[in-house]
Amino acid sequence: MLQGMKSIIFCVMFYAMVFSKVIAQNPNIGNVQYKKKAYQVPVKSSSIVKKPIHSLENARLQSPNSIIQPLAFSQSKESTQYAAFVNPFVGTGGHGHTFPGAAWPFGMVQLSPDTRIDDTWDGCGGYHYSDSFIFGFSHTHLSGTGVSDYGDILVMPLSASGLPSFNPYAYRSEFSHTTEKAEAGYYSVYLEKPKVKAELTVSPRMGIHRYSFYPDPLPGAPKTECFTARLLLDLIHRDPLVSFKIEQIDNRRIGGWRQSKAWADNQWVYFAIEFSQDIDRVISSADGKQAIYEFDFDEPGGISSNPKVLELKVGISFSSEKGALLNLVQEQFVPHPDLQDSWSVIESVFAHLQSGSKAKFEDFRRQNQMAWNTELGKIEVHSEKEAMVFMTPEQASKEDTDKRKFYTALYHCMIHPSLASDYDGVYRGRDQKLHRAFHKVYTVFSLWDTYRALHPLLSIIDEPRTIDFIRTLLLQYQQGKKLPVWELGSCETDCMIGYHSVSVIADIIAKGIGNNEKSPAFDQNLALEAMVHSSRLKDSSFLSAKGYKLGYMGIENTAESVSKLLEYSYDDWCIARVAYLMKYDDVAKEFFERSDRWKNVFDTKTGFMRPRENGGWLSPFDPKEVNNHFTEANAWQYSMYVPHDIQKMMAAMGGVKATENHLDSLFGTSSITRGREQSDISGLIGQYAHGNEPSHHMAYLYNYCSKPEKGQKIIDRICKEFYKDTPDGLIGNEDCGQMSAWYVMSAMGFYPVCPGSNLYQVGSPQLFEISLHRSGNSKPLLISKGATEDDLSQSDWPWAAHRVLSPSASQIPSRTPPMAKSSKSENGMVHPEGLNLLMRVPALTISHEELRSDFGIVFSKVRPEERSLMVLRSAKQSIASDFVVAPVIEGARTFLDSTFIRIYLPKGSKGKLELHTYTQGLKASTKNTMPDKKILTLGDDNVYYVTVKNNTVFEARIVDEEISGAFKDEGLGHKQGISDWSHAEFTKKENDYGIVLNSQFHVQYSAGGKGALLDGIRGNTEWRSGYWQGYYNQDFEALIDMGSVKPLKEVAIGFLQDCRAWILMPRKMEVWLSVDGKIYLPMGEIENAVPVGDLRTLLQELVVYSKDKKGKIRPVKARYIKVKATHYGNLPVWHQGYPSGGKSYIFLDEIMLR
Repeated sequence: MLQGMKSIIFCVMFYAMVFSKVIAQNPNIGNVQYKKKAYQVPVKSSSIVKKPIHSLENARLQSPNSIIQPLAFSQSKESTQYAAFVNPFVGTGGHGHTFPGAAWPFGMVQLSPDTRIDDTWDGCGGYHYSDSFIFGFSHTHLSGTGVSDYGDILVMPLSASGLPSFNPYAYRSEFSHTTEKAEAGYYSVYLEKPKVKAELTVSPRMGIHRYSFYPDPLPGAPKTECFTARLLLDLIHRDPLVSFKIEQIDNRRIGGWRQSKAWADNQWVYFAIEFSQDIDRVISSADGKQAIYEFDFDEPGGISSNPKVLELKVGISFSSEKGALLNLVQEQFVPHPDLQDSWSVIESVFAHLQSGSKAKFEDFRRQNQMAWNTELGKIEVHSEKEAMVFMTPEQASKEDTDKRKFYTALYHCMIHPSLASDYDGVYRGRDQKLHRAFHKVYTVFSLWDTYRALHPLLSIIDEPRTIDFIRTLLLQYQQGKKLPVWELGSCETDCMIGYHSVSVIADIIAKGIGNNEKSPAFDQNLALEAMVHSSRLKDSSFLSAKGYKLGYMGIENTAESVSKLLEYSYDDWCIARVAYLMKYDDVAKEFFERSDRWKNVFDTKTGFMRPRENGGWLSPFDPKEVNNHFTEANAWQYSMYVPHDIQKMMAAMGGVKATENHLDSLFGTSSITRGREQSDISGLIGQYAHGNEPSHHMAYLYNYCSKPEKGQKIIDRICKEFYKDTPDGLIGNEDCGQMSAWYVMSAMGFYPVCPGSNLYQVGSPQLFEISLHRSGNSKPLLISKGATEDDLSQSDWPWAAHRVLSPSASQIPSRTPPMAKSSKSENGMVHPEGLNLLMRVPALTISHEELRSDFGIVFSKVRPEERSLMVLRSAKQSIASDFVVAPVIEGARTFLDSTFIRIYLPKGSKGKLELHTYTQGLKASTKNTMPDKKILTLGDDNVYYVTVKNNTVFEARIVDEEISGAFKDEGLGHKQGISDWSHAEFTKKENDYGIVLNSQFHVQYSAGGKGALLDGIRGNTEWRSGYWQGYYNQDFEALIDMGSVKPLKEVAIGFLQDCRAWILMPRKMEVWLSVDGKIYLPMGEIENAVPVGDLRTLLQELVVYSKDKKGKIRPVKARYIKVKATHYGNLPVWHQGYPSGGKSYIFLDEIMLR
């Protein structure tokens, strides 16, 4: 069998060599790829400046051998080294949180150096460019996240001399960036302490190491003296270890696993390691979690070498030891399926089969490079510099900054999601059970980030993998009972907000990807079921205390309420769109209506999305304030997040001009933010924050205002200033590819403002020409700039897109003035003669269908006389919505005698107010459980006024609202609509006690000010809702004046503990009493009994009682009460915030005097 396989491969090799010689002898074939190197044009100067290239046809040189040789434009896709333009160090400095090590495109292994072993924010990727020590090389890494995890299975070469140590601060080594090298799929560095050159590369499921040991010869020692190589395996490294195993399989192989608990709360990584030399000795740590392997070896024949080279291959699996060993064995011999037709890989494998040996480090490195060239080559780009200056490929890879930025960004788009299934298809499911799939299964779904641009980008260039992503999401739904929010290592972290799996799925279904009627790639009915189910899991956040369905989420219901509502609205639109396409009209209608709920948090008076509190608007309100009502943002950065209904959003803002003015203010106002310090808010232009995802679509909104040039100037600035070819070249976290996907899409000239709409907004193209290789289409899509030098100098002329028939080099618009020969189309637009345009009008939108077609796209500058012809398409609802905006209830939440309540309907409303009123006396026993129900017709001002004297709850909605529109099966007409409810509670205070705070609460956790601790309003476990008062790194002290001397039995304070958020119970609470405010006597004290290590969110009252000498509770007379709660202090050593010097908070909601 093996001999037969060798014969087949030999025949393939023979005929391939013969064919290559025939091609080489034919002068009409152009560029020839030889086994060793490609034919290159001789160049005398390293930088030849030429006149601008006018078209691709004249981008050629005549070689001495009379063979027409194109410049870089015509290099064959197979011969172009796209990977040479990748700089993996980009993002390893600043706050990019990337890693520089070796990765396979979307592979299971990310083998990279770790310079940090703590959980500091800038150490999330394991490496930071500012560091000077390396602790070792681990096999899993996250690219650009804001939370730390991974870093599994650390290997570190150790010094040959001295006693080995298991202490990471003892075995770490200094290194210099001058000896460091990082390429796509390859990393090397010289470790100064052990005097070892470390080299890393990977296959899809295997990490390959090569360590060259350079010993210092001992004085007088012979050159043939044997040298010992040492390697450390550390399973303690990074996140907390739950269980582990290290086992020696034979003389050259070891295996085991590590189970850990961190961001992913139950992560399993199995490993199988094979060394190139026999293990001579093993030294284990006392607990067995670390092991040092020593090797004594000479070259064959007893000849000693310097350096000594030790290679090891590490197969990993998330499923089992068997899976790790299988991955190790299979990937040593079998090339990756995508590369099996590659001549060099066949040649390499054949040679090793003939010799009876396995593939070596260089073979894997070469295969990895080919994999990256294959993936990166899906988008071939040519820069402006490339069009102006001739450079050799080697020069271009170092000097062409635009191409380096582009391919580095594309590289970062191809790390996550990462492979999770073994060679045989086995994977660990969300239920923590092992399953087998017929397709590849993936992990690391940072969906809050990546649904915006990364997944839409991959849907264009990699449909098969995108289908596997969808299949994976549906498997996780079946096993985990909901679609993933932020899945990591088969665990749901529930990080961030929304249910953006539905966006990724809807985008694919709307584009028709995998929708083969005879053999669909995935079950669309299951997909819709999963989408609807996952959305309904959030419905409880829309219920009032009385069980009424609210039209919004108030701050009392949930934290980050505004951001959640806005993103749920978009996700619901995605569900509606899929339901409509699948002809489930009832589902579509329901979710189209839900997608309009953003209107309930848009305040027409301020023009911002604003938090709702107790039925009304949160006050005071500052749109620059970063607080817990928005997700990593403020009102400026979220108020234009209605991607699915931009036209209605603009109407709510006051129209096109008002929206333009809002955008001008957004980008032109001061960049100072107030409130909480939020490290994610970076890359500020005004209040626009490119360093975080909520802002990413905003510059493109100028297209909707007919002022695309304004947005394009900003896009151009972002591309040039916020993306650099340096370690600090990212303005914020890479976020698993989203930050780079924004650049890739924007550099190509278009961006998906609303994934699921099949539309891309035109921006500011950064590249001269692009060949876009689409899945399932052998012919690339040609995208090019077409503008004269005069056009390019006109910064106020916007870019727009045209479709070109049968694109070829001769049809790329000339850089010479095209208006010399021109004609007018029937609509009056002037365009170059000879340019065969399908879309003669300048378009600000490109459809996905146009990207999939065989036509080309040309970006041209729109002249002033053509502006009125610009065309823009927008996402829209397919079924008219019956949505009605909910009323607003305003009034003081607490009062002494009475309070004045105002309930108003939206401006222009013609509906009626339905009001349910619940009242109760001062005692709970008098509570009225049946509401007083009214339907009121209001005056022209649409306001209802009422005075409240007792504890009262209002539930209000609008009924009989007149709605106009085009309704399915009904045509144009009017309907009567009903809004969801608004809810408000008003509480009569039992006293008017005064309070003086001798501690300063945190500005973000004021709970409404000093009176909040005596207002009778209690908080719940959602401490970010605004009803908890927080004190950072200080004791809490307060003095309460009851107004007169009264008997007092107990003093209680409500506290909260959420250890993960640095909120800890106080160590103790003390109380002193006084009659005159001068002499205070101790009432008592109580120590906290809640363990600091309890990771649950806990509510706890600490109570101090007045007791007599016998210990019985007796009332004591007092007027003044002094209370003190002693804060915990520094966070405990084991806490993730300890390394950064974290201090604890005290959170309290109410002081109760009984």
